[in-house]
Amino acid sequence: MPITKTAFDVGHSAKPKAASRSEAPTLASWEKDTPDASIPTLAGGKPDKKAYEAQQNDIKKEIDALQVKLSATRDKISLATGGFGSSNDRRTELRAELDDIRRYQKDDKLSRGKVLNQLKAHQESLQKQIKDLEAAKSRIPFKTVAEVDAHIAKLEKQVKSGSMKVADEKRALAEISTSRRSRRAVEGFKAGQASIDSTKHAIEELKKELDDPVAKAASERYEAIKAELDELQRQGDEAAAGRKKLFSERDSIQAQLTALFEKKRSHNLQYREANDRHWQKISEERQRRAEKARQQRGADEQAKAQIPASRAQIEDL
Repeated sequence: MPITKTAFDVGHSAKPKAASRSEAPTLASWEKDTPDASIPTLAGGKPDKKAYEAQQNDIKKEIDALQVKLSATRDKISLATGGFGSSNDRRTELRAELDDIRRYQKDDKLSRGKVLNQLKAHQESLQKQIKDLEAAKSRIPFKTVAEVDAHIAKLEKQVKSGSMKVADEKRALAEISTSRRSRRAVEGFKAGQASIDSTKHAIEELKKELDDPVAKAASERYEAIKAELDELQRQGDEAAAGRKKLFSERDSIQAQLTALFEKKRSHNLQYREANDRHWQKISEERQRRAEKARQQRGADEQAKAQIPASRAQIEDL
């Protein structure tokens, strides 16, 4: 009975002489669209393993691309039907993060409320301080202590000169007394301005607390999450509207995948069968040659045996 070699046997037994570089596939390029691709063979009839592997790889690429497409379609279906696709997982994550931000903002609002109350009180105090200082300055004809001192010195000089009339001297002395009281008021301007500056500084510090970068970042993140959730909702609405189309698309992709897997399996089987036929042919050819050689040896031996008999017959004559 003829011995048949499989692809597995070929890798674990003595191989026939390798095909020369001049050998080339005898078939044209493989047609992907056919359900059962032909197996290219080399000149000696041996299946071209490199061409076979390239064909298998092409089918695998098609399968991988369809599986990615199928996964995306399943996610859309899950979103449309309220399942647990990646989009729904993302929405769950975003909503949890949104809840955390809301809790933070609630606590921050209480804290900011206290700061706002303090800020309002300081601003009202500042307005009063400025108003009081301006009113005080409006009642005094001098802006600085130096101006007051210069005016007092001038009046005292006039009084000391003795050239003034009695009435003028009395008015000058009264003005000197008034100017000295004004001097004390002008000295108070500096303290008033210092108090105003201190209140302004306190207001700036409170504003910095309100302008907290962490709170600002949380607010920006809140808006970003809301926008992403809105976009996911829009996608979900679109997916729900096209649910029937999605199911049809999924079924179509699955059918294509089934066909490709069958195509890959069939192609693999074709290669193995072609490989088996090749080695069976080689085995049969070897057996045929061996049988022919055996018959030739028998014929040669018979011919050699007939030669001495012929000589004996000749001698008897």
